[in-house]
Amino acid sequence: MSEPVKERRVAIIGTAPSYKDAPWDDPSIEMWCLNDMWVLKPKRADRWYDLHPFDKFYFPEPGKKVLQHHVPPGHFVRPNGHVEFLKAQSIPIYVQDASVLGTPNARTFPKAEVEKAVGPYFASSPAWMVGHALAEGVTELHVYWIHLATEW
Repeated sequence: MSEPVKERRVAIIGTAPSYKDAPWDDPSIEMWCLNDMWVLKPKRADRWYDLHPFDKFYFPEPGKKVLQHHVPPGHFVRPNGHVEFLKAQSIPIYVQDASVLGTPNARTFPKAEVEKAVGPYFASSPAWMVGHALAEGVTELHVYWIHLATEW
């Protein structure tokens, strides 16, 4: 007789305005947040992901509106204080290279393991997060309010 599968529920939360509809008050669901969502002050997070290369972050000048032509090609806009936010977290923080963040809770994203488990089918951070959840054996997966915008 086989062991029953242990239920594990995860919600991947994006930054579109309706992120507020996610099940923030359900403790049975792990909340996985990403990128600069912290500026929206989510109620909680059990993991954080920023899978973009840190040397490609673009930090705008305080008080200046960021227009597309201000951002160098291949760079990703992050608010000032973003790296400091990541470093200050007590939850697991998944990045491309944990040594760059240099904190005990930084984790190098297991790209090879995810690709081995699921395949090489990823084109965005939320997709990598879905792959990570599947590779870890998550039994119920929710994706809330991911609206992608990219140059490619």
